[in-house]
Amino acid sequence: MQDNRCQICGGTLALDEGSNTVICEYCGNKFNLPEKKTKQ
Repeated sequence: MQDNRCQICGGTLALDEGSNTVICEYCGNKFNLPEKKTKQ
């Protein structure tokens, strides 16, 4: 992940394992990450 800061408060983002969601450790805001495209 390139930008690991919350867009709202600037806090650290933590990856929610098993999903494409990151959660801000400070304000609790959730962000969805774009899915990675795989070559077939």
